[in-house]
Order: sequence, then C-alpha cells, then structure tokens
Amino acid sequence: MSESSLLKEMTTIQSRLFHIELSLALDSLYREFENRKKGEQTPKELSSKIYEFQKNQARELFLKYERPSFADINIAQALVDNLISKPEISSELLRFLSPKIELLKSTKDA
Repeated sequence: MSESSLLKEMTTIQSRLFHIELSLALDSLYREFENRKKGEQTPKELSSKIYEFQKNQARELFLKYERPSFADINIAQALVDNLISKPEISSELLRFLSPKIELLKSTKDA
C-alpha cells in the first residue's frame, strides 16, 4: 500500500473517530439535559455546562482530529482504548501502527 493510500485511510478513520468520540461526549451532555428535566439542576447550571462543553470538550475533539500529523497516534490510541477494532483497519495500516500501539499499551499498563 502506498503512503498516499495509508494517509487516505488514516484520514477516513480520523473522521470516524471524531464522530465516535463526539457522540460519546454528547451522550454525557444529554444526561445533563435529563438532570435538568428532573429538576436536579437549574437552567443556569445546564447553560453553564453547555458553554463549558462547547468551549472545552467539543473544541478539544475538533482540534485533536483535525491535525493529520497526529492521525497515527490518534488511531493507535483508539485501538488501545477499544474505540475501534483491528479488523476495521487494513493490515498494512495495522503493521505501520504496531510500534505505536505496543508503546501505548505498555504505558497504559504501567
């Protein structure tokens, strides 16, 4: 597989990972809406959490996945964290990422 093919695959996976992580973060924010509906927090508290989500979490995820230079690390980390599985990526990309995956696994286990 050529370098351009690997880059194209990593770009596609990066986009998918952005949507996966953003969905997880939005699920958490949705629970805050449910808490507001139950009367467990004030509208002002919910508004503050929405603001913080947009300012911090959503922004960080956007920046994380918009940097193509970190695609290999992001994808390796996603594999270690089980956000995606090995069968979802090509064997060539998996071979390319293997050293990073092993390094991330070793630091996670430490």
